[in-house]
Amino acid sequence: TKAIELEPNNPEHYLLLSQYHQARGDLQEALRMVENADPSLLENPLIWVDQAKIYQQMKNIEQAKFCVDRAIDLAGDDITAMSKAISMSGILALDSSNPREALDYAKASIYLDDGNEEAYTTMSKAYRSLNQPAKAIAAIKKAIKNSKNPLKLDKQHLSLLKETGEAPEIIEKSAE
Repeated sequence: TKAIELEPNNPEHYLLLSQYHQARGDLQEALRMVENADPSLLENPLIWVDQAKIYQQMKNIEQAKFCVDRAIDLAGDDITAMSKAISMSGILALDSSNPREALDYAKASIYLDDGNEEAYTTMSKAYRSLNQPAKAIAAIKKAIKNSKNPLKLDKQHLSLLKETGEAPEIIEKSAE
């Protein structure tokens, strides 16, 4: 909160605090952080993407979709923000049991930013739902390659390898 006091117009501070509260499972406080941001920051599409993530975690898909639509409207020429918003649309499509739509969003997001870890993760989950494990594995490998924290994706990768019979026995036993 000290950073917000020093730079109240910097959206990064609100986003970081929101993500901190999300990681702790305090979704109400995370939402409060972005909702209480300076009104001028509501023109930042990443604030809306963050709100969409919070609402998605709260299982309020309609509000999450509203936030994503707002982020897309605001993104304009900001390719990174557009990619993140489209990627979030893919996550929401998965939550709505629509893996084909999720896959389309993931591909569009990757087209804009081929380093978008979240889009590759969504792509992997969509392929898995569509019973295409080889493509799911390829996508999760790309997510791991682009991840700042690849260990969090290892469980999904191991699960896919196990599912396809490609996991070495020693890895299977260590994952149990």
